[in-house]
Amino acid sequence: MTKCMSCMQDYEDQKYCPFCGAERNLTVEDVGQIPVETILNRRFIIGEMISFDRIGYTYLAWDALLERKVVIKEWVPYKIADRESGSLQVRADVSEELWETLNLQFLEQAQMLHKFQNLPVLVPVYTFFRENNTSYYVMEFVKGQTLRQNIQRENPLMPDVAKEIMDRVSEALEVLHKNGIIHGNLSPDNIFLCRTGQIKFLNPAWYSAELQSQGYVIFQGKYAPFDYYRSVVRPNQKMDFYGESAVYYRLVTGCPPVSALARIRKVKLPAVSEYGLKVSAQTEKKIMQGLQDAGKKDRGILKFFQALSGILAATAVVLGVMIVT
Repeated sequence: MTKCMSCMQDYEDQKYCPFCGAERNLTVEDVGQIPVETILNRRFIIGEMISFDRIGYTYLAWDALLERKVVIKEWVPYKIADRESGSLQVRADVSEELWETLNLQFLEQAQMLHKFQNLPVLVPVYTFFRENNTSYYVMEFVKGQTLRQNIQRENPLMPDVAKEIMDRVSEALEVLHKNGIIHGNLSPDNIFLCRTGQIKFLNPAWYSAELQSQGYVIFQGKYAPFDYYRSVVRPNQKMDFYGESAVYYRLVTGCPPVSALARIRKVKLPAVSEYGLKVSAQTEKKIMQGLQDAGKKDRGILKFFQALSGILAATAVVLGVMIVT
């Protein structure tokens, strides 16, 4: 019998899987992921890579111990670590001490998600482990697709379809917030549309001095709130309302919003109506208000200190002194 690395079904010795049509000897584009059929933690057979993002790689896998399909998240954070071609070991681009701390924080996040595995708006996390100089957590395999996969087929979405999806996202966020969880990393990649009609969230962010020292690069992007560009990040529900509005903007316009960082640099965010779309004034107002900088006053203070730091650095150059910031 042969196990298909694209769907994890067993079938007789033949060239193509009769269940999903994948070729037996699956060849995939090498973007730094683990090769198919690699065994992790002496029980998980790695299958096809589902996706990769700023956090790392997501794989379909087979749990040989419990004989079930699972999904595995591998910690290979953007601009912080990578993997050499042909090697399973992850190479950190930061100090060994910082890398160890970040791994422990990733596992603490996995432990938190495991604790909330019965919360219906989160994909359950079963277990987590260390290997290959990095960390992993194992999730339930849920039938459905990410919002990103959905909009790859239809872009932009019809306003009524977008509203129906975002209404469900709002309801799911309310459940998350009632349980004291701030997601902080909302994007089309991290909103999962289950076949049952449920909304589940993937890859919540976390906050630490160590991540702040790296500029929160793994949680920044076009959907990230202004909060990540402040001197101190204080988790709050407004961060998720910004992310929710950014996703809504993407669904109805077909384009991601101008990033918060670009807007700090005075790049204009086009209004929804500037795309010539038939969206109600009420919907447009809701989206555009959600994309405003809720802590603009604090950001002004940050910009003052950034400017002051630049002046001090310039003075140091004149004086021949090195200042480490």
